[in-house]
Amino acid sequence: MNRERDNDIFLMRINKITYREISEKYGISATRIREIVKRRNWEEEWKAERLDYISPYEGMAQNNWPIHALSLSNRSLNALKNMGIRTVGDITKVSADDLLRAKNLGRGSLNEIVMELSEHGKKLKEESMKYCPCCGKVMI
Repeated sequence: MNRERDNDIFLMRINKITYREISEKYGISATRIREIVKRRNWEEEWKAERLDYISPYEGMAQNNWPIHALSLSNRSLNALKNMGIRTVGDITKVSADDLLRAKNLGRGSLNEIVMELSEHGKKLKEESMKYCPCCGKVMI
């Protein structure tokens, strides 16, 4: 996919350049031009929605946030729920060793949880784990 070309096509359509002119310039069909413009419209709308989005947990203490407020995979969420962990505060009370003992929660899920917590300024209970200084992933 040629991102620059797609941006140019999108801008040309905004400026009312005809499909025929765009097609002649780039050698692509009108159908393809419509697909590019439709995708770019969707991307622009999505960006605007993200900028306007306010978390429903805004103003609530982070420790009281439910775990589904974090951007975790279903595997990680289910493993945490099976451990009886329901809030971000509950996660910070367990160690990495405890998490690794949980069913269906391996190194990848642990790394995901640690990275997500660190984005919110939180960390696991004093871990015996060591973290890679360059990427922050758990080293075993």
